[in-house]
Amino acid sequence: MMEIVQCTHHLEVRYKLLQLYEQEMIDINIQEIWDNKLSEDQKLEYKQYFFTNGKFSSISDKEKNKLLQVISSFANTTGGTIIIGIGEDDNHNPAQLKDVGINEQNLETWEQSFRQYISSKIKPVIHGIKINLETIENISSQNIYTYEFN
Repeated sequence: MMEIVQCTHHLEVRYKLLQLYEQEMIDINIQEIWDNKLSEDQKLEYKQYFFTNGKFSSISDKEKNKLLQVISSFANTTGGTIIIGIGEDDNHNPAQLKDVGINEQNLETWEQSFRQYISSKIKPVIHGIKINLETIENISSQNIYTYEFN
């Protein structure tokens, strides 16, 4: 019985967090998303990319195009958050943490090349993109990258 109560409570907390996030009443940090296993939805997308030496150009054109599609989708609706560094399972739940290859030393260079790439591919230019580098404490620290579109 105790396991069912804990599971129900966990789902209830997850649901309430997601509701508040969707209503833009709270900012959810990456640790909360991971701990509560929030599923992807119309405002939350997980991507699992690794940027070799912190370079945006190190991912394939196919991966860049997938990222552009999500960014464009969010830009054409009410916005959302893309989290790079969390892999998902078949049900779109966060399942795996992966370091993204970006750190404080190469963050500015990465962000400049990312913004330049997006502005060259998506017209009109998208304004209001917030970019954050966060660390999740798990078995080992993982740098996770988020983009927020409002």
